[in-house]
Amino acid sequence: MSKVDENLSEAAKPRRREQVGITLTEATKKRLEKVCEITGMNKSSAISLCINTYAFEKLNIKDDVKG
Repeated sequence: MSKVDENLSEAAKPRRREQVGITLTEATKKRLEKVCEITGMNKSSAISLCINTYAFEKLNIKDDVKG
């Protein structure tokens, strides 16, 4: 199996999720709803997208966390 195939196989595995609670201001909640409307994602997925995008692009955190 090639390295690309291994990476695709790893990406296809189901990921364990953990429930967390957050408190948002009304303005942030409206932004979240707008992101969901634009992307078609549910709130959980949109929050994950925003966190990961910020971590990768703004904080330069590499994808060394598996989960």
